[in-house]
Amino acid sequence: MGGGRWLPDLEGRVRGSKIWSDIVTAITSKLVLHNFYLENSAIILENGRRAQFWRDKWAGELCLKDEFPRLFSLSTVKDGVVADFYTSSGMIQDWLFEFRRPLLAWEEEEVNKLHTLLRSAPAVRVISLDIWMWRADSSGMYSAASGYRRCESLLGPDREVAREVWNNCAPPKVKFFGWLAWLGKVKTSSYLQRIGILDEAANVSCVFCQNEVESVNHILLFCPFVWLLWSQIMKWWGVQWVMPNSVEGLLQWWSFCKMKKLEKVMWKVVPLAVLWSIWKHRNDCIFNGAQPNLEDLCEVVKSAEGQWFGGCSYVRVLGQSPVCFCSFVHLLCYSSARVQWTVDCLLLGRLHGKGKWCNGVVPAVFGDNCKNDTSEMECCSVVC
Repeated sequence: MGGGRWLPDLEGRVRGSKIWSDIVTAITSKLVLHNFYLENSAIILENGRRAQFWRDKWAGELCLKDEFPRLFSLSTVKDGVVADFYTSSGMIQDWLFEFRRPLLAWEEEEVNKLHTLLRSAPAVRVISLDIWMWRADSSGMYSAASGYRRCESLLGPDREVAREVWNNCAPPKVKFFGWLAWLGKVKTSSYLQRIGILDEAANVSCVFCQNEVESVNHILLFCPFVWLLWSQIMKWWGVQWVMPNSVEGLLQWWSFCKMKKLEKVMWKVVPLAVLWSIWKHRNDCIFNGAQPNLEDLCEVVKSAEGQWFGGCSYVRVLGQSPVCFCSFVHLLCYSSARVQWTVDCLLLGRLHGKGKWCNGVVPAVFGDNCKNDTSEMECCSVVC
C-alpha cells in the first residue's frame, strides 16, 4: 500500500510485494470490487498524519483530487497527508498550498472555493490518530464475511445454483462432480483428446448412442439414452418440462423450482444423483465392458438418492425438533404426491446397522411386503 495509506496503489507509483501485486491485479480486472471498497470506506480525521489530502475522502464524501483536478495537477505535494497542508495560529486554522507556477485568475478562484469547502471540513486534532472505518460491517472493521456477501450479490442466478450444488445431503465427491458438470469441466473423451491425453485416432463417440461426440452436455443430457432417464425421473415426480440447452441451464432451472420444504430436501439431490449415476454408468461401460441398461440405471439413481437422503441430518436441514427417521419418512410421503419415488428411493437405499423401525412399526405407506422384512429396512432411532 505504500506510505501507510489505506488504499492499494493502482497506478504503479509504489512498488509493493508480490502479494499486493496479485491483489492489485485482481482489483484492476474487476473494478466493481474496488468501487465497493471505496463506497464503504470512511476516514475519521484526527491528527491528519495518515489521511492523504488530495486522494482520500476525509472531508465528507468528497475526494479533493476529483473536485479540484486543476489544483491537484499544479500541486507540488500530490501525495501529502492532511497535516502537510495544515497550519494553525491559536484558535485559527488555515491551509497552505504550494503550486509549481503562479496561478491564473480563474485558478485563484478555485483556491478560494477550496478554502470555503475546508471551513466546513473536520477539525484537525493533534492528540489522536486518524481512524479508518468500514461501513459494510456493524463493527466498523473490515470482515471477510462482508466482502463475501458482496461477491455473492454479484453472482446473480449463479448464486442459487452454487447453493443447490453444495448445500445438500449428497457426498462431497458427488457435489464436486456436480460443480464440474455445472462449469463444463468434466473430463469427457472429447476434452481429453483436445488436451492431448487421447490421440487423434481415438474413438471419442458417446458410449451410449455411438452417434455423437462425447461432450459434457451430450453425455449428461442430450444423449437419447440419457434423455430417457431424465424423462422417467420427471414422470415419477409428476413434473412437465422442456429440455434445457445445457447442464448449466438444467441446474439453474432446478434451483428455482418452488416446492414444499420437505420435498425440497429430496428434490435438491435428484440432479446430482442422476449426473453422478450417468457418469458412473458411462465409466462402467468403457472400462468394464458393461452394456447400457436404462432399467438398472434408474434403480442405481433411486438407490443412491435413498442412501444419501437417509443418512443426512434432517434436524439440521429442516430446523425441526428431533424426529426419528421413520416419522420423517412418513411425514414426507404423506405431504407429497411423489409417494412411489420416495418409497423406492428409501427402500433401495436402506441403511443397515442403524437400529430398527420405531417401536417395531412400519409406516403404512410402505405396504404389507415391507412389514415382513423389517430386519433389513432400518432407520435411525436416534437423531441423525
